[in-house]
Amino acid sequence: MTAAPATLAIRFMLGFAVLAVGPLLVWDVLQRCGVVPIDPDRGTNLEGSMLAFAVAALAIGALAWRLPAALPFRPARAAVVVGTYVPFALGWVALLVGYLRLVACEPQPALDYLATAPVGRPGFWVVVFAIVVAAPFAEEVVFRGYLQGALLGVLRPPVAIGLTAVVFGLAHGLPYALPLALLGALFGAIAYRCRSLGASMFAHALHNGLTVLVTVAWPGSLDFLYRR
Repeated sequence: MTAAPATLAIRFMLGFAVLAVGPLLVWDVLQRCGVVPIDPDRGTNLEGSMLAFAVAALAIGALAWRLPAALPFRPARAAVVVGTYVPFALGWVALLVGYLRLVACEPQPALDYLATAPVGRPGFWVVVFAIVVAAPFAEEVVFRGYLQGALLGVLRPPVAIGLTAVVFGLAHGLPYALPLALLGALFGAIAYRCRSLGASMFAHALHNGLTVLVTVAWPGSLDFLYRR
């Protein structure tokens, strides 16, 4: 049985707190234990922060086990997800190019790292794991599983999906809020259509994985996208 909207809202606040504060606490522990230097270089700092985020994502998994989301973790309907994502992504990329040429913002640190770090560096794969696996899992539980689930209990689906997408976009920082809110709306629509968090997680992982692949294979893409 799906939890009441108020209960899901409380779970969202708890999950959001874990994502916001958890990595900071893990980072502090990693430094105290000597896993990450007290004064790390830029690359090590990014690797450590991504490791901390991945640990926080594990905490979200434990939270979802004890406090279930509004949707089940049933397998993704891959054909539906890919068929929905691909045409959306073509329009989204075109919008992103125009948006980034109008808005003066720096590339996200993880993208800068992926464009320059050697693939053989052990921490490189920690960053890839955090982006492609940990982030889609944890963020879909918190935003689509808890927040969207709560809003669907009191609002019409388009409004609930839209509001969740706005919060999702803002959570990633104001400069990136618009394009990421649109992505959030896609993930929310897929979750709602498939009645599955597994479907939105797959779409999220697919998008992040393609972003990583393009950045690593074509580092110059950042120079093309960003005014710097």
